[in-house]
Amino acid sequence: MISNRLLFVGLAFATALGFVSTGSGNQLAKSSSLSIAFQSALPQLVAIGSTTEVVAIVSNDPANAGVDWLVTGNDMDCGNLSLGNASGRALHSESNQPVSYTAPAELTGTQFSVNIIAFATSDHTRNVVGTINVTPSGL
Repeated sequence: MISNRLLFVGLAFATALGFVSTGSGNQLAKSSSLSIAFQSALPQLVAIGSTTEVVAIVSNDPANAGVDWLVTGNDMDCGNLSLGNASGRALHSESNQPVSYTAPAELTGTQFSVNIIAFATSDHTRNVVGTINVTPSGL
């Protein structure tokens, strides 16, 4: 009985790590060729209160799970991401679906940097980071 439990736990662990394939021959492991990239470079500078569009493309994702987004910065209000009616510092989109970044309306200093991070939903170890500097004028 104990050996059956150990076998089951071992198989469950191996399956979770992707060492066991399904009956159809597909590996359960995350695809090593899965990748994510911004469609085009993010702007280096944006003005307070302005909005810019960002697009991330996930390639070789059999699950077609999309993109998880996060905006971070050293300021309490580093702006928001939005897609349709959803907005916040984190959200989800489909691959190749435009997401808007809106800089905060005010600055506490002369400028600050924000990081926009796009994660492949299927594998958060696959991500791309873009940095935008928010300034009073965008120049």
